[in-house]
Amino acid sequence: MIEFDEYNVEDENFYRALYLSALSKYDKIVSKSAIAAGEKNLIDPNCIKIIVKKTGEKIGIISFFIEKPYCHISGFIISDLYKGSGIGSIVLNELEKYLVDIEIEKIILSTMRKNILGIKFYLKNGYEIIEKSDFCLDMNNSFERKNIIFFEKSIDKNILAKYNGYK
Repeated sequence: MIEFDEYNVEDENFYRALYLSALSKYDKIVSKSAIAAGEKNLIDPNCIKIIVKKTGEKIGIISFFIEKPYCHISGFIISDLYKGSGIGSIVLNELEKYLVDIEIEKIILSTMRKNILGIKFYLKNGYEIIEKSDFCLDMNNSFERKNIIFFEKSIDKNILAKYNGYK
């Protein structure tokens, strides 16, 4: 069973470790700007952070910003132990149900071009590529990100009912 828990200060080490583990898969030396992105999510009061649990065990993190009718997912990381098991799709579907309930109409997210599994995952889950960028800044123009692919997905109750049993 998948559960979402609100992030609290006791989750900080788990969040940082999972975030750095995910980044280090694609770069031998994790850039300062990539680390800054994760740190920004930790301290930004507007960033909603969720700890994903399976039968009580912490298995992932989600961080996002809401600006109705949009949601920008700034972090979606599931532990390597669960990669390929379908858990990521279940978690994403549950998050989409929550977002529809709070009147979000579109989700926007990005991933590194090197993250081939992530790109396939988002495409499989109905996200469309909207832009490929060699350079971009975060929402506050505070750090640089390179080689990024941006995705979006429109969501509503009818779409979710058709694809994943939303009522």
